[in-house]
Amino acid sequence: MRYTRESKPRERSRFGLRSFAERTDWLPAGQSLVEFCLVLPLLLVFLSIAVDVTRYLHIRMVLEEIATDAARYATVKDARNGSLPTSDQVDDRISSIFPKELGRYTIQKNLVGTVGGEPAVSVKLTCQAVPYSPLLNNTLASPFMIQAEAWHPRR
Repeated sequence: MRYTRESKPRERSRFGLRSFAERTDWLPAGQSLVEFCLVLPLLLVFLSIAVDVTRYLHIRMVLEEIATDAARYATVKDARNGSLPTSDQVDDRISSIFPKELGRYTIQKNLVGTVGGEPAVSVKLTCQAVPYSPLLNNTLASPFMIQAEAWHPRR
């Protein structure tokens, strides 16, 4: 086995034996590699969980932005004829701005509802996201269900 030693001046006792301090600074050269190999799986688990959490938060923010945009779009009258958008037009608006890489989504909208006694539009989007981490993918029975809801008053 190969050993490394920090460079220190040699300390000898009266009898020519090495002192205790000199004997204890000898380390096997592969010890750092073994410690790194023991810690690496934990680092990878933490990294994969961090990636999945940030991905979940990103998808949720995207869904909230799309739901807010759709609710605002549903309350604005058309300048040409003065009518509000139909349910199909709101669906087309959502599908045109929804990122295709997020996969399938469901829409629940209430174009004639009320919030706090005032007329308002509410839009709720739901999307599934499969975790990247094999640890979370095997632990969870189903993919993440991410929802975002927005409402906008009619004026």
